[in-house]
Parts: sequence; C-alpha cells; structure tokens
Amino acid sequence: MLLNQGEKAGIRTGLWVAPLAGGKTLVTSRAQEFFVPASNQKILTAVFALENFGKDYVFETKFRRTDRGALHVESGGDPSLSRSFRKGEAFFKPVFDAAKKAGILGFPGGLILDLESWPGPTRPRTWPLRHFNFAYAPPTAGYVVEGGCFWVRLEPKLAPKSGLCGVFLEPGGIQLPIRGRIRLTEDRKKGGRPIVALDQKGLRLKGSFYSRARSVSFRLPVPDPVKAYRQVLRFQAKKAGLSMGKGEQSGPVPPVKPFAVLRSPLIPILNQLLTQSDNFLAEMLLRALAYKKTGKGSLEAGRTLLQKRFHSKGKGFAADGSGLSEKNRVSPAELGALLRKTGMGPFAKVFRRALPLGGVSGTLKRRFRGHLRGQVRAKTGTLRSASALSGYLLAKGRKALVFVILMNATKKTLSGRTARKLQDQIVTELAR
Repeated sequence: MLLNQGEKAGIRTGLWVAPLAGGKTLVTSRAQEFFVPASNQKILTAVFALENFGKDYVFETKFRRTDRGALHVESGGDPSLSRSFRKGEAFFKPVFDAAKKAGILGFPGGLILDLESWPGPTRPRTWPLRHFNFAYAPPTAGYVVEGGCFWVRLEPKLAPKSGLCGVFLEPGGIQLPIRGRIRLTEDRKKGGRPIVALDQKGLRLKGSFYSRARSVSFRLPVPDPVKAYRQVLRFQAKKAGLSMGKGEQSGPVPPVKPFAVLRSPLIPILNQLLTQSDNFLAEMLLRALAYKKTGKGSLEAGRTLLQKRFHSKGKGFAADGSGLSEKNRVSPAELGALLRKTGMGPFAKVFRRALPLGGVSGTLKRRFRGHLRGQVRAKTGTLRSASALSGYLLAKGRKALVFVILMNATKKTLSGRTARKLQDQIVTELAR
C-alpha cells in the first residue's frame, strides 16, 4: 500500500529487506531494477575503503627539507586537515614545531609539492555545474585544507564608525580577489541578508549587515585547493617564525628522511563521511585508494576502481564516490547484499557505528525520534530526482534486519518531504 502511494506521487520505489544474519529475503519490490542511489553511493565508497585500507589505516603526510633547503611535502591523500577533525586552524603547527626541534630555521629553497602523483584539482565529470559554488561540492586535490573550502567571517563590530562590515577569510593565509563591500545598517530587517558569493573573478560582497549583530561565517568552496594549501602552509610557517623562499615547484619525493609526519586515522574520516554525508571525503577516499593501488591519486582512476569492484559483472555504474552525480546506478538487491555481507563481516562494528543513528546523530537526528529512536542505523540520500534510505533496523523481538529503499522520480523531480515520509513509514512497518 505504501509503495502504491509512492507510485501515485510519481516516485518509483525499489525495496529489499532481509534478516542480517542470513536467510530468505523477506520483502522485495523492483529489487533488480537500477536506481540513482543519491548519497547511498557513499556506502559503496566506505566499504571499498575498509576493504583496501583496513580499519586501522592511518593517512600520512610527510615533510622533508631537501638538500637545496626547500620544503617538500609528500601527500598521502589525507582529507582531514580541517576544523572538523583538528582543534583550531593551526593544521601545520606540529610540522613547524618539529622543524625547530630539528634545528631547521627556514626553507630558503621554497616549497615543493608532488603534483605529478596527484592530478587535479578537479571534480567528478558528471557533477552538475549548478552545485559548484556550494560548500557541499568542492574540488578535490592531493593537497587540500579545510575540506576544499574556506570561511568568510563578517565582523560588524570591528569598525562601526567606518560604516563598513569587517570581512575576514579563514583559515589564515587564504587570499582571494574581493569585489564590493558590505555596509552596516541600524535597521535589523535590512541588515539580515548580506550577499557573500563566488564567481569567476573571486569573492563578491554586496548588501547590508545589522551593525549590532554577532559575527557570522559563510563556507564556500575554494577555486583552487592546491593554491589555498600553499597559502595556508606559508602563512603558518611565517607565524611559527620560519622563513620560506618564494619558489614553488612540483617534484618527486627526495631521498631524505622526513623531519615531520602528520598522521590521521581512517575511522574518524569514515564516521564523518557517512554520518554527515560528506561529499568531499567520499571523493578524496577514491583519490587515496587510487594512489595506494597505482601510485597516482587520480579521481578518475579511483572511480574506475570503484566501478570494477561493484559493477564489473552487472549493469550498475559508479559515476563518483559521493552520489552527487545523477549518473550512478545500483539495484536494491545489490546494495542489500553488500549491506548484509558488510554487516556480518570483519568490519561490521566499525561500519555500522559510522552510519547515522535514528533520532540521535547526523542526517537521521531529526528522524525516528519516537519509539524507533536508536534502533535504525542507515544512510540517507537526497537529490532533486532521487531519495534513499538504506541500512539496519532492530525490529520487534530484537531481530536485526537489512533494508534498502531507493526512490527515483518518474518525472524530473520528486518531493523530498513525501519521499522521506514514505521511507519512515516503511521502516516503521518493518519494525512491527
């Protein structure tokens, strides 16, 4: 009955339900058909990462001083140099502390990054252009800070007599062309909508901001994450009292022992990837996987590996690692089988804990807040033309179920609210 409601609302729905511990499939509908999975694509990426890295994997970024006095940075594809994972924005402070301890006073030879091993920066080819100016769709690269984004902080109380709002870019060191200004106003209504936007020429400011308001920050994707990485690295070196030459090059790893290594464990990255549905982390994991397997952290190489792993024998398609592309295709039966296998495999505990918990965390925090609170662990997914919810359910009698719900619009778009309501109703029925 619920599936019929969806069909009448222009929503084609695929459903697959089975016991986690094995046994016959309990419910299916359109289970062999292919759907756009939206962010349920991240399930494939997360499983692929666990299979190839292992749950104890640690990303390493190595820093060396070459014979000519340059700072060489060897990337391992670490996507976690950001406030989400580290306190403050002094991402490179441990590096420069280690340099001083080693007796290094500066890097007159400039900065060298191994860009040959990390092509880009780039986004997946199938991402719609309409997403590119939003923080949820930044470009990826081998060298990146703050998730490929930056912050624009408005400080209305900095210089009120000037009539202009203070504007700061964060993390410190980020430089972009800025056009326009934001004026201060005593009118609360007129000062509530300042315009902070990106275009091809840089950062554009316009409008007014209430003079007595608290500071506010806007998150935007950086046009060039490698350039931003260099800027932040140089800024923090200077702040640490270490000089650095102006030279900027690309070059392979020199035969010199690192004086510092930044390390980041995989599990916190995986948790944020699934719990917060982080597109940037998904694409960066594909790059890191490609680098591990081929020595080149190409986004397209990572996508190809994902395709071979999950769709080599079927008709599905992996267009990206995040699900933002509408070219991805997967069937409910395939996704369900993967969830069941992973949920009982060696990474079961790590994977299941990384999923949002109904009524408690991430993208499910505001869903299942009633009697199912804490009993649903599942990945959400939302696009204009697709909605999804797949994961694990602790049903009546403490019986664990695997469920997959993939919804695609039969026209151009679907109502996200209607789709989510139907998904929640389906899960509630399964729990009885």
